[in-house]
Amino acid sequence: MDVHLNLPLQQFRVFESHDLDEARDAVARVFCPHELNLLHPRSVLDARMHSVPLNRQVSLNYVQYGPGVQIEPGYLTNFFLLQMPLRGSALIRCGAQSMESTAGMASLPSPTEPLSMRWGDDCPQLILRIDRAAL
Repeated sequence: MDVHLNLPLQQFRVFESHDLDEARDAVARVFCPHELNLLHPRSVLDARMHSVPLNRQVSLNYVQYGPGVQIEPGYLTNFFLLQMPLRGSALIRCGAQSMESTAGMASLPSPTEPLSMRWGDDCPQLILRIDRAAL
């Protein structure tokens, strides 16, 4: 049985890869440049992204990495990310605040504070990207 059947937004596939650099570059084209590192260096990445624009300023995205990752985008500046883990958890640090985001607790980091995220193993997320100008 293919574990990738029936993934959210799968008809809007942007990429799938086991290569860290390819995954970072593809996600950066939709969101912003960022650092991406495996939490466990010998892990095998199972990265994929699906993305559908809802209009010119809003997109709905599905992102998974498989094993745990550290994501360092810094300042988002021009957009908000409403991040909703489908399972697992992610530690979100934005400015002086931090929180654990889970399937029951989405995160909405400020675009004007530095952002750092640590997604745990098996923590796929639905992410709504909203340009600041839209709000």
